[in-house]
Amino acid sequence: GGLEPLSRLLLSDNNEVLRETTACLCNLSLGDENKFEISKCGAVAPLISLITSEDSIVACHACECLANLAEMIDIQEIIARGDAVIPCMAAMRSRHIDVQREGARIVANLSASSDKFAVDAII
Repeated sequence: GGLEPLSRLLLSDNNEVLRETTACLCNLSLGDENKFEISKCGAVAPLISLITSEDSIVACHACECLANLAEMIDIQEIIARGDAVIPCMAAMRSRHIDVQREGARIVANLSASSDKFAVDAII
């Protein structure tokens, strides 16, 4: 499939590549059937690192994708254990309202987790 190559593109230094790749994964993450596949192809860690991108479009798409993934209970722990909470706090301080909203949505979804680690990371 195409998810592994997309995952590798998240490591690109080219901003246009990052914009398109995060947008693609964000769109794919809307489908519940894709969420687990995205989480297991190695995309979560690079998406977490892109939360704090200087490019607000990249940051917003990365946050939105992770927030979509965090709607699934099984993926919440993966995101929390990937140390997403601190970058999410930075996103919520962004000057871009879309980045703030999506960063807060990640935290909101993680706070609903039954995983103690996820909740403790927030508190």
